[in-house]
Amino acid sequence: MKICRKELQQLLKEYDSSLVLGKRIGKGTTADVYELPGTYPMQVLKVMDTRCISRVDRNDPICISERTKMRSYFQNEIRSMKELSNCKYIVPIIDSYEYILDKDNNGQPMSELSRSVFLVKMRRLIPLDDYIKKYGMTEKLVVQMAMDICHALQECENHGILHRDVKPSNIFVYRGKRKVRFVLGDFGICRRMDKFKESILTRCGTPAFIAPEIELKKSFFGCFNADIFSLGSTLYYMLSGGNFPNYFFDQGINKLARIPSISTDLERIILKSVQFYPQNRYLHADDMYKDLANIVPDNDKEIIDNPYFLGSKQALLQGDYEKAINLANTGSAKNAPGCRRLLIYCLYSKYHNNPEIVKNIKQALDILIYEGDPIAQYIRATLHNRENELKDYVYNLKESAEEGCSISKYVYGRHLFFGEKGISQDRQLGKSYIIQAAEEGYFPALRFLNKYCVIESKHLKAMLQDGLKDYNSTQKEKEAILKFL
Repeated sequence: MKICRKELQQLLKEYDSSLVLGKRIGKGTTADVYELPGTYPMQVLKVMDTRCISRVDRNDPICISERTKMRSYFQNEIRSMKELSNCKYIVPIIDSYEYILDKDNNGQPMSELSRSVFLVKMRRLIPLDDYIKKYGMTEKLVVQMAMDICHALQECENHGILHRDVKPSNIFVYRGKRKVRFVLGDFGICRRMDKFKESILTRCGTPAFIAPEIELKKSFFGCFNADIFSLGSTLYYMLSGGNFPNYFFDQGINKLARIPSISTDLERIILKSVQFYPQNRYLHADDMYKDLANIVPDNDKEIIDNPYFLGSKQALLQGDYEKAINLANTGSAKNAPGCRRLLIYCLYSKYHNNPEIVKNIKQALDILIYEGDPIAQYIRATLHNRENELKDYVYNLKESAEEGCSISKYVYGRHLFFGEKGISQDRQLGKSYIIQAAEEGYFPALRFLNKYCVIESKHLKAMLQDGLKDYNSTQKEKEAILKFL
């Protein structure tokens, strides 16, 4: 249970009576962020409560252990950011303080209970998503952003720190008088690696952006380029219209989809940074920085002008349906590409048990299908399936598969393979559909082939060998569907 506003106001008054607690502008699982109106330069207050998980508010040994672990994470985050405070490409901490809430009979703090609240004052910066919504991004600015974050990552490496959560929502913008500067924030799950020559990293971070060696819990040999993979994934995601690098490719960059909106030099750098094997990526952030510095474009060609689609997808990944719906709805009103379909998917995901909303969703899907959208036809097929309209379900699923929707290829192929939903069994044809979906990077298709089929393709074998270890089906299938929306 996080600290309530009234209790927080009292702690803030004790800490600094000149500060006023403003509105909450950020909400997370373990921390909230509040405005501090009247401060100059403008500041925010990050509040981290060891009781953030409701079940750990008691004083039994298990709850104390959980709070102690959370307290250690918070202390590590603050210590790491203070240590990196001289780097202008990392969000600076102005001040921090820990309030221990438990006291003994003599009024002395009882830190062993680990029930405490951390107050962290930081400079207020512009979230990257908000900056893009207002100003868009040119290729020149994207290159600068990548270079700035490379500076931050190199500083982290110099201090033996692995960030482990580089992604768009953890990048912020400082607007100076002459130019902007991009800075890296949120060190909540960073790992101090200076004492480890070899270890297996705990899987944590945002799954769509983390490096394969962390996702698959492979051995770590003192190389910090897992963060480079995450930076490359961030760039790929922003520039490809919301897609993510495919973890399941063999050697070489040719297995990744191209990014047609940017220069071939920038594309080459991004694709090198997201190679599956760490040794095939840039080994150090400085190496990536040097390549970026050699290609800074002279023109100001705008390449990101639709943040609504990207922001909505990211909100879906984080399970924030309200934010996803609002962004997709705004994008739809502005005729931003892909937002109509994404809005329908968001509404269906949240309100699929509401008959009135589902009725409107069906009408919207029918319009998109008429306009030739195979993914919309897949979503329409799922609605037919929910309502046991099997004939319409199979028709729409097959049409969607034949029009190129990877998810439909997998689902229709599976029905053919097993002879389901009134479809005559045809294992060979079903397998061919599933192989197509697998070749296009749809993860559940890879898992299916591994379980039920003999695979002759060397490429698919390599994908399976490196990609199907330590598989979390629920999370992976969610990511896979969002990747193809």
